[in-house]
Amino acid sequence: MLKSLTKNEYIALLLIEAAEIDFDFAPEEKDIILEYVSEAQFLRLLWIYNANRLLCHKVLKERITDFFPSLSEQKDLKSTLLQLFLADNSYNQFERTFMEMFREEFMKGKEISPSN
Repeated sequence: MLKSLTKNEYIALLLIEAAEIDFDFAPEEKDIILEYVSEAQFLRLLWIYNANRLLCHKVLKERITDFFPSLSEQKDLKSTLLQLFLADNSYNQFERTFMEMFREEFMKGKEISPSN
């Protein structure tokens, strides 16, 4: 399933990982995720994430350029993450750390050059 993710499923899975980071999955965060996938897809992705968080993180990290090949697209995705974190009117240290990790691990050197 993780190898055949659509772009919206990728976004939803990343948002699920982000929403889980502070151990408080807020209803407002779920509402944002449901902008990308159906309730059934959300529940399936949540189950997959909870069954194997490390594999999901690895796949998310490895596949970012499949769906977001340019740094500007990756920055837009980062803005979506920030929107998720602010949805519950709280931006805590767990979420700040996740944003830093996303910038350093997901975005660093991951842009596909125009010649590719």
